[in-house]
Amino acid sequence: MASRISTEVFDLLTARSAGRCERCTATLGGQFQLHHRKGKQFNAVTDLVVLCGSSATDGRSCHWYIECKERFQAEIDGWIVRRHALTECRNVPVFDIHVTGFWLLEDGTKVPFKTTGEEK
Repeated sequence: MASRISTEVFDLLTARSAGRCERCTATLGGQFQLHHRKGKQFNAVTDLVVLCGSSATDGRSCHWYIECKERFQAEIDGWIVRRHALTECRNVPVFDIHVTGFWLLEDGTKVPFKTTGEEK
């Protein structure tokens, strides 16, 4: 069973997203969903992302795209991390629709993903 997301984690997520969907970068305007990259039992700031849409069944939202339409591509892009994978979400970068990659850090920030083999 999922535990509640703490106020501290929620505040870090909303600050990191700056009022925008973390996948498509659209302004949220109050309608957003928190998406668990690895599963609802994981509530770390590196596991959660802010996505547009009022629900995972809204056919126009990034949450719907990730959960229902393109799960395979969403896994490639880091929005889904297999629940039984040995890796942790903090070790899997995410890529937005502009193919900009970033690491989600435990302090609630994000840094650009570098393809040169440099450390985060």
